[in-house]
Amino acid sequence: MIEAAKLEGHEDGQIAVTLRAATMMETFALLCRADALSHRKRQVVAALVVGLDTRAITQRLFISRYTVQDHLKSVFRKTGVRCRRELLARFSGTNETTSTARI
Repeated sequence: MIEAAKLEGHEDGQIAVTLRAATMMETFALLCRADALSHRKRQVVAALVVGLDTRAITQRLFISRYTVQDHLKSVFRKTGVRCRRELLARFSGTNETTSTARI
């Protein structure tokens, strides 16, 4: 992440720039925006990232398992991944994907 702020006490408009590693939440939000995921699709992916299975997602989000599957198919298509494992690798910030993954 790149952050910038005007230096206090400097009238000439000097700016301090800080570079830091993005947090997992910042990376997640950025990927969701980049892939144009809807709010509901973000919720489904977030539930997967924290380790919930389809049944637990249906209970948490009050949707059917078919709806969960439909959201996941759409997310797979938008992100270019083919399975949950690749999706988890993409959104958890790891590089542990299969050799055919598109990240």
